[in-house]
Amino acid sequence: MVELIDRFFDHVESYYRKPSGSPTSEVTNFRVALRAVKEHYGETEAGAFSPTRLKVVRAEMVERGWVRTTVNKAIWRIKSMFRWAVENELLDESVYGRLTVVRRLQAGRGGDGTRPAREPVNVEPVDDKHVVAIKEHGAPQIWAMVQLQLLSGARGGELFRLRPTDLDRRGDVWVATIQDRKTAYRGKRRLLYFGPAAQAIIMPFLEGRLDDSFLFSPAEAYARLRRAGVKGRRRQNQGDSPRKTRRRIGAHYTKDSYARAIKRACEKAGVPVWRPHQLRHAFVNRIEQQFDLASA
Repeated sequence: MVELIDRFFDHVESYYRKPSGSPTSEVTNFRVALRAVKEHYGETEAGAFSPTRLKVVRAEMVERGWVRTTVNKAIWRIKSMFRWAVENELLDESVYGRLTVVRRLQAGRGGDGTRPAREPVNVEPVDDKHVVAIKEHGAPQIWAMVQLQLLSGARGGELFRLRPTDLDRRGDVWVATIQDRKTAYRGKRRLLYFGPAAQAIIMPFLEGRLDDSFLFSPAEAYARLRRAGVKGRRRQNQGDSPRKTRRRIGAHYTKDSYARAIKRACEKAGVPVWRPHQLRHAFVNRIEQQFDLASA
């Protein structure tokens, strides 16, 4: 199994790529799913892997507190490895065939000595007053992206890498073409539309910026907050103090750094912590209220 996992992961790392060449989130998802197999059956002959062993791995995921939908997706990824192995004539087709009989976990049902998996929590739209509360407790870049999500329904990840060159500003409504989109491999285009309110938010970040540099820079946000925090408390010609964390500041925000920034702002503002994806749900609710469900 160890050898099969290593060979399959070479395929995963080369196959799951964005148009830019960077790996998609599926690489991490496969790594996590296959780690559970490796821990239990790393030294087992790949051809001897059975439905019973797959259900042992599944039960371990449930015991670790994984939600049901995550467990089902992980089991699908494990099955995908065996399908790939059969396709590439590394294993007999009967090995994959017998694993296909393992059914998906159903809500509230365990079976085979396994307790029911934890159910995912529905994502609720964030309360407007909890959004407004963080305005003064974070970097301008964070607040700008929060507002743009509410105005456009964009995913956070679609704003992280937004550059001036991605914006078509010729019309009354600006159009952004998202390059590293999650459906790019299907040949689908992803466009974001920014009206006057969104344009007013973006404009300050366009001034003096190179066409191919990211609009919302965490390095710029860090430098601004650092200057604000030490203003009036530094000696003349005093050098920079060492950072208290080894975390590197990237060229653009990531899903995790954006969520962390919002979490810190919520804690400072004394409001319940909410996550960026709740902004998309708030956007959908607003569109449904203003227009109809079909529009949403």
